[in-house]
Amino acid sequence: MAERITEDVKRVARAMLKEFDDLMTRIVTEVWSSVPAYAELVLQQSELRERIRENVHNVIICLLEDREPTSEELARAAATGERRAIQGVSASAVIQSFRTAERALNDEYVDWCSRMQVQRANIGSGRAAMIRSLDALEHAMLEAHMEIQRQVEEDLRLSEPGLFRRLATGASVEIAELQRLAVTMGIDDHEQGTFVIVALGSQNEADRAAMEMHRHRFVSRLRQLFAVPVLSGTVESESASWVTLFAMPWLEGDLQMLSTRIGDSFRYDAVTDVVAAISNTCVGMSGLGTACKQAITVLESRAASDQEARVLLFRDCLLEVLVHRDPPMGRHLVHRYLQPLQGSGDLLVTLRTHLEQELSVRATAETLHVHKNTVVYRLRRIEELTGLTTRRPRDLAKLVLAVEAWEGTEGTVS
Repeated sequence: MAERITEDVKRVARAMLKEFDDLMTRIVTEVWSSVPAYAELVLQQSELRERIRENVHNVIICLLEDREPTSEELARAAATGERRAIQGVSASAVIQSFRTAERALNDEYVDWCSRMQVQRANIGSGRAAMIRSLDALEHAMLEAHMEIQRQVEEDLRLSEPGLFRRLATGASVEIAELQRLAVTMGIDDHEQGTFVIVALGSQNEADRAAMEMHRHRFVSRLRQLFAVPVLSGTVESESASWVTLFAMPWLEGDLQMLSTRIGDSFRYDAVTDVVAAISNTCVGMSGLGTACKQAITVLESRAASDQEARVLLFRDCLLEVLVHRDPPMGRHLVHRYLQPLQGSGDLLVTLRTHLEQELSVRATAETLHVHKNTVVYRLRRIEELTGLTTRRPRDLAKLVLAVEAWEGTEGTVS
């Protein structure tokens, strides 16, 4: 049975309450500076101060009244544990915070006892009572913390794939769901902040199980590379291929760096069977649906045009995306401008090569292993048959679109 708290220890408790604000300043400063997770995730020191103040005040009151924490006090500690879990503060950081506060409170208690000449034996019983109260509050907080963590992990496991299916198909997403996901990602306002979508597709028509394996591995890689929370899901695109999507905050500015780091990761991890597409950034989580469509369309247009790059940015694939998003328009361009060239495969190949070689007759001739005069003759025939010339910007644009659409239909002209 615990020893009764003596009157001289209770005098110390009353004195500590009178100087409580100064006491709190010292304890909160110690916790804030020694537990990195609080500065990184809680953000507001005032919020941390209120939670520590409540627990320390409870401990001193328990000491003064010679009792254990009440169910209401334990419930408030549990609520703090839930909040810390939602904020993303780890259980180890919560424990470290408690231990730091306990050490600082004990030092203050011993100092007060020394100044007020409390007997050594009574000092020990008071310290033991404080530790029991702190342990009870800590236990309540950690149990609630672990339960919320379990629920959050389960909710994300169940909700992320469904969320991305709706985002990718343009279905509506409830504001409440975006808010909840923002909280689990440690984001205060789901309509603030910049986000980006990364899409992974297979070069070998992988099934859903294979893409799920890529999803779990790549989530870890993105978190490691950029130290940000990542949402993910695997969906079936309109072309019946499986695509894995990743949404994350993007605070680094230029997306080229993201592209480079992902490409480096592919090489480092020896990943050879997937390609990636990166959307434009969007402001607010409500823009993720549009970003999903951008990334998926890049993957689909890549497959159609047989591009070799492993990582593509939406902003760099606007021409391919334009043709891919409007197949009837693409077929019309092919029929209108390339069908006249159907009788001569050399003309179609020459046109495509000339565009790829940035309209250089010399480079086109070297690539095709023909004389420059042959290229000049073929270009003249292309002008005669199509009514278009590469020397006029509007004509050149039509030819580029037509060739892009032709490549997307596997090089067939109907």
